[in-house]
Amino acid sequence: MPRPTFSPMTLPAELYDAVSARIGQEFADSYLTGAVLDGRKLIPRTQTGYGRMRDTSAFMALLREVGIDLVKPEPLHKQAAPISHQEIWKA
Repeated sequence: MPRPTFSPMTLPAELYDAVSARIGQEFADSYLTGAVLDGRKLIPRTQTGYGRMRDTSAFMALLREVGIDLVKPEPLHKQAAPISHQEIWKA
């Protein structure tokens, strides 16, 4: 099987290989990079990745087959206040 484009991979190689074979290497690279497998819980790196994974029926079917639950990750900066566009773009 193809190896991950990005490294280090934070998941077992068998899961990456199964996703790559069933859905495609691009999907596996994009959404499994940075994800964490905690027992039977797959926690994606981002909430956007979680949404893309959840919306891909072939991926969800694969997770059901192997007995893994997809868990929505916490926001990256849960306690941080939103930053206004003026603060981002000020010189």
